[in-house]
Amino acid sequence: MSPMKRVQFRLSEETLARLDWLGRLLDLNRSQVVRLAVAELYRRYRRARLVEQGEGWVLLLGEQPIAWGDRRVLDRLAASQPEFVARLREGMPDGAALGGLLLMLAAGGEEGEGIWLSQNYVEAETRLRESDGG
Repeated sequence: MSPMKRVQFRLSEETLARLDWLGRLLDLNRSQVVRLAVAELYRRYRRARLVEQGEGWVLLLGEQPIAWGDRRVLDRLAASQPEFVARLREGMPDGAALGGLLLMLAAGGEEGEGIWLSQNYVEAETRLRESDGG
């Protein structure tokens, strides 16, 4: 664990009351509540990420591979959507990453290229649809 650094924030009375309530509920002090909240938000919003492997890539949700494919498919998407691919490499929410995967599927592969979906993809898509109500 890296060393702790002391920082100061200005928080409203409402936010302080929420910190105290969460602290009592979870038996944590304010600093622990803030660290837990930041870790949870980070986990939630950086769940999906693209990892390049050899001549291909894999799209991970958490640590579960949901798709993989040929590097040339990714290269074509990066040529047309460089900001999106950069964000996907850094990490993003599940829904946005699944949307990006659909872009890669739409771009298609030429002969000898491909994109493969794992059973984890089906499960992730189902969870996402259920959480959106439909």
